Amino acid sequence: MFHERRRSYCPECKMGTAKVDHLNEETLKKIINHVKEITSCSKVDCKEEEHQRHHGYLKQPIGIYRKCMKRCGFGLSQFPQKFIESLGENLISRLVVNLYKDKRKPYTGGRYSTLKGLVENSHLGKMLYEKKTFAVHYVMDVLLNEGLIYIYRQQSNLEYTEAQEHLSSSEVVLK
Repeated sequence: MFHERRRSYCPECKMGTAKVDHLNEETLKKIINHVKEITSCSKVDCKEEEHQRHHGYLKQPIGIYRKCMKRCGFGLSQFPQKFIESLGENLISRLVVNLYKDKRKPYTGGRYSTLKGLVENSHLGKMLYEKKTFAVHYVMDVLLNEGLIYIYRQQSNLEYTEAQEHLSSSEVVLK
């Protein structure tokens, strides 16, 4: 679903202007540590800019999901499409895990997706438990964008809002 949504916008996307065009293990570990810091924030009145997308998703997961389904192209002005896809796939494979609601009934008890290492009674943990399939959407709609902003800020030494503006300049709204 992620790839189809992005490819429908840009089937032959050209290289971005960022210096990173492949994802190495060291960079990926830094991104994962950064996004784990964001997911662990449970303050309702948090004022950190980097956490606003996370807190917005916690307040309105379905609304943000619908909004993100209509948008594509975040970061394409700076990063190649293959790089963004690779980062998204790596974040999903390293952060998302499927669990059984009742381990005694693995086939009839129901499954849900959550993030590895997430405290189940946290606000995010409860939301992912209730919305069984939203862990992948959370990663693609929140953590992928935050990871791209993190990489871009490391390269350009821009403030968070400036980096976000640069990366969102290529984003389009689909009808």
